[in-house]
Amino acid sequence: MALTARALAELVKGELRGDGAVEVGRIASLDRAGPSDASFLASPKYVAQLSVSNAGVILMTPAFADLPTAAPALISSLYIQQSKGEP
Repeated sequence: MALTARALAELVKGELRGDGAVEVGRIASLDRAGPSDASFLASPKYVAQLSVSNAGVILMTPAFADLPTAAPALISSLYIQQSKGEP
């Protein structure tokens, strides 16, 4: 089942930047994601992978929302931050 970036942003109550019509059908790590995959960034350990990721959509904590990426759509969500146990 594919979801658009817009629908995914609504599900996680996140702020969407970019193309809301991008469709993704699965989740993959930043380094393995392709254009039809969603990925996520919640740790500074993986920031370097952000610039080379081919993910169609990247979900991230608000702390990383202004980092440069080639992804067509970004979703910044506090839910990603809270899932890591951060305040």
